Amino acid sequence: MKSEIVKVWDYKNGTQCCLKHNQYPEEFIEEANQRDKDFGGPFTRYEWHCGYVALPGLETDLTEMKAYELDVDVHGGITFMKNEEGAMVFGFDCNHLGDINREKVSNLEWLTNETEKMADQLITLFNYQGRLPG
Repeated sequence: MKSEIVKVWDYKNGTQCCLKHNQYPEEFIEEANQRDKDFGGPFTRYEWHCGYVALPGLETDLTEMKAYELDVDVHGGITFMKNEEGAMVFGFDCNHLGDINREKVSNLEWLTNETEKMADQLITLFNYQGRLPG
């Protein structure tokens, strides 16, 4: 899969945000096109965006937290969580059933706003829990 960073920006309280564009390899696209044709598609998005938020200094252990347990309103829910370089990274993707017919999921302004909305909710949640430094 091809993945490229589209945008990176600093947000509140040292939080960093990032947008990535992903695309399946040609072999997968050819196979998916045939499958979609067989079943009356299209159903498969061949390229999509993801939004990520890195919260530096967040004290957490992935074994104690599940993405679906976080009360965060973001497109498709949180689908990525990982400790990376002293920060906890959370992400969402725009590759869900039905996204193929939604133009907004490719709009960089909407993606930026959705990523910042996720960041705001995560900052509020972890500040309330006393898990963010300072």
